[in-house]
Amino acid sequence: MKKFVFLLITALSIGGSSLTAQLRDKLVPHFGFMLENLDGLDVDRSGALPVQWTNTALNIGAYYTLVHYKDIVSLGIDPNLQFGIAFPRRTFGYPGVDVLIQAPVYAMARVGANATKYNEQRFGIGLGGGINYTRIFRTGLDQRIGYLVPEFVAEASLVTRGSPITGRIHFTPVNPQITENNGINYQFSSIIGFGLLYGF
Repeated sequence: MKKFVFLLITALSIGGSSLTAQLRDKLVPHFGFMLENLDGLDVDRSGALPVQWTNTALNIGAYYTLVHYKDIVSLGIDPNLQFGIAFPRRTFGYPGVDVLIQAPVYAMARVGANATKYNEQRFGIGLGGGINYTRIFRTGLDQRIGYLVPEFVAEASLVTRGSPITGRIHFTPVNPQITENNGINYQFSSIIGFGLLYGF
């Protein structure tokens, strides 16, 4: 019995190490900063009061290579987590902060730099699409807003000193109407984000 347990533990540790190595070979991790901007109208107010929320968000994520051709062209999945805090000037003088949490997930095609972990080209581009789940908490106003929208994403990467720097822009092709927890309706005309991501 002891031999069986020893063999089982050995097999699991070897298999786990192999799986970890395979996962590491397929991941292209990144972190950086995004500027997220939402423009719209508070349609419940007289005259449809314009609203704008701008938030700088910390981004962390990774591109997972599903298939590739000679490390030059690849298809993969890029899940992200973004977190931001803003201290806006309230129109009516309410104190508080805006907290932004986003979880965009994109299916992407990449060419050149960042196509895989082992790509050695200096320049690369990426295009894709997916979904973005967003939650906004506006303390002081007791507002909570959540929405899920489809998005397109485009990237351009440049490798400097061995590490890629990527410019990213994402936007939604729809103009969603969103109801926050207090029942106020917002009609958004623009949901867009752009920023810089650093590979490691």
